[in-house]
This record gives sequence, structure tokens and C-alpha cells, in this order.
Amino acid sequence: MERWPDRPSADEWECIEGDGRVLCRGRYNRGVDPRWRCVPLGGQFLCVDFDPDYPAPEDPTVWNCVYDDSTKRGRFCSLERRPLGRCPGLSAAGRCWPFDPTPGCWFDGDCPAGRVCRVGKCVVR
Repeated sequence: MERWPDRPSADEWECIEGDGRVLCRGRYNRGVDPRWRCVPLGGQFLCVDFDPDYPAPEDPTVWNCVYDDSTKRGRFCSLERRPLGRCPGLSAAGRCWPFDPTPGCWFDGDCPAGRVCRVGKCVVR
């Protein structure tokens, strides 16, 4: 368990993780860490981190991490080899490297018809 996981700033954020990246949404975009890429969407901000920290070994394909935003207890990671989902390519460090690094959705309804939201990206069903 990581008690104080990386977030875009000291403001309150709701975060999810998948495909080797972290996506957070919040109401404020003050003092954002430059390692996060943020965009406004529907009165909130979406921020994505393409290089989240993992326990050793730092291989995102062996970790399944979940943020506990309900109780603000942190981020829980367990060893569980999993596929990286719809990842267009990998960086040299083995992280997902999407063609467009700008987050564009939080819910499926943020995407055009026939697409669903997957960790900040609208993808074909």
C-alpha cells in the first residue's frame, strides 16, 4: 500500500489506473505537477500520468494497482500479471505510450457514438 500516491496537485482528485497510466479528475488545476498532462472537460480537469511509480520490479504488466478514493487511504498494488489493454506502443521503460497523450474522457458518455472511455482515451468498443 502506498499511503500518499502521486496526484496532479495537493487538491482533491479521484483517480483510476490502467494500461500503464493513471487518470485523475478534479475541480481545480492549481499547482499541477509538470509530469501530469491536464485538460479541462465538463467543468472539471482530467490529468494523466504516463509514468506512474510501481513497486520493484517496476514493470506495469505485473502490477494491478487500485486507488482508494472513498476513504483516501492510498493506492493498493498487488502482483498480478495482466495485459496492457489497448496500448498503441510501449516506451523504452515498458510503459504504455499512446499516440495522443491528451486525456479526453472520464465516462463512456464523453466519447462519440460507438466508442467507450478507457483510462482517459475514447476507443472503439
